[in-house]
Amino acid sequence: VGISLDEGPVNVVESFAKDLGINYTLYHGGGDVSRKYKIRAIPTTYIYDTEGKKVKTHIGFVAQEEFDQQIASLLK
Repeated sequence: VGISLDEGPVNVVESFAKDLGINYTLYHGGGDVSRKYKIRAIPTTYIYDTEGKKVKTHIGFVAQEEFDQQIASLLK
């Protein structure tokens, strides 16, 4: 699940996601979302295990390979 913190209209976010080939659900959030999840930078990524426990936080860019490895280890 992705959350956009953009202040522009939803159709801008949808167009951006389509152009990048994003294939997961996106929500259009705002300041309340960033405060609730204590987002200090964009992008911020949280990885949860199958029990719903947050196991990793990434602040800033992370290579796809790193995500793939971390997620694969959680699915074993």
